[in-house]
Amino acid sequence: MISLEKAKEMLEHQGGVENIEVCKDEWVLARFANRLNPEKPHNLVVHPIREQLIMKIRVPAISTIKHNTEFTRVLANVNYDLVLGKAGVDSRDGEVMFEINHPCQDGDAEDPGPEVFARLVEAAMETARDVTLLATHVGMVEAGVPEEVVKRFLKQFQDEDEDEAEETDTL
Repeated sequence: MISLEKAKEMLEHQGGVENIEVCKDEWVLARFANRLNPEKPHNLVVHPIREQLIMKIRVPAISTIKHNTEFTRVLANVNYDLVLGKAGVDSRDGEVMFEINHPCQDGDAEDPGPEVFARLVEAAMETARDVTLLATHVGMVEAGVPEEVVKRFLKQFQDEDEDEAEETDTL
């Protein structure tokens, strides 16, 4: 299982990630762009949990929703289709998050390796971006914004995602 220092080092080589720091000798905190609110980047937490042999990669506070919203039902459909990870809503405060728990090998193995680590982090970042757009869409519709206006507004962010995907190489 990789160490905090190795996780920090691998994040330093990850595209789109910045402000990387080790926190409380327990996890690594980094930030990545929030396209809808550039002044408030998303947090990315990488937490190797040795006693459970789990590498937890989490994006907390993607959004906050009100209780009894359509978003909870929509998020259940998103989770149904996810191949990796889970999105969720904290029923106490409405915090929306995404998390991947990657099982690791025992011992001093470099697990996950750099390529798998990069894929896990990229999956967390991309899913957080998608969930942000989804939460914004549902929130705008519930606030009474006409569906066509919402679609035009969000399309500009989806187009940015597609342009970036064409420019970057994937693993």
